[in-house]
Amino acid sequence: MSQPTASSNYGQSDTIEYEPYSGWAFVAFVLGVLSAVALAGPILWLVPVFAVVVALIALRKIKASDRRFSGRYLALLGLLLAIFFGIAGPARLVSRRYYLEARAARFTGKFMELLQQNQPLAAFQLTMPAGLRKPLAADHKDLDTKDATTKKAYVEFLNSAPLKSLLEDGQQAKIELASATFAASNDVRDDVFVCYRIHFPSDGAAKATTVFMDVARSLAYGSHTEQWQIIPPALREPTQ
Repeated sequence: MSQPTASSNYGQSDTIEYEPYSGWAFVAFVLGVLSAVALAGPILWLVPVFAVVVALIALRKIKASDRRFSGRYLALLGLLLAIFFGIAGPARLVSRRYYLEARAARFTGKFMELLQQNQPLAAFQLTMPAGLRKPLAADHKDLDTKDATTKKAYVEFLNSAPLKSLLEDGQQAKIELASATFAASNDVRDDVFVCYRIHFPSDGAAKATTVFMDVARSLAYGSHTEQWQIIPPALREPTQ
């Protein structure tokens, strides 16, 4: 009777191949996530640019490693995030500036309309901070205040040369928006530079008068309500 013999196949063994992650791929992914800071402003647009460079290096190194390193999909994800935020950052800035310029043009257009309708006091209020403005009746043209500083500012407002001509000519004056240009921005307010060309029939001049306005936009405290203000002096000529 034969005894069973145990045999061992030493030459056969199951092995699991482990491919370590590429450090470049991990860094590319982290930079891709951090590329979201590009939405904050131009100074941070370099972050997605750097992320794209690192991601491309990671992909090249992984390919050249002959499968010794993994992380290709991680690097690709970092690359896609960097491209997305790299495009979204400038797009957000351009669209925001366009919005501010359009809103500033509309606000100053209302100011010009009030002057043509011979409502200087209502127009003057647009040069005051929003919190200091008072509701006015349609025929209210006299300044009713005990504040000497405000009264002085109103007198200077009425004595502005282009403004006086606009009040005199009224609807006969031809007003054309020349440009509205974003000027500056900080945590408190945004500034837009608006230019108009006005032809005054009473002057008899063939050439239109160019006037400028500085417009500020801020948000009401504790809310997202916009507050617009024309910075005095309201209408400035190029020589001023």
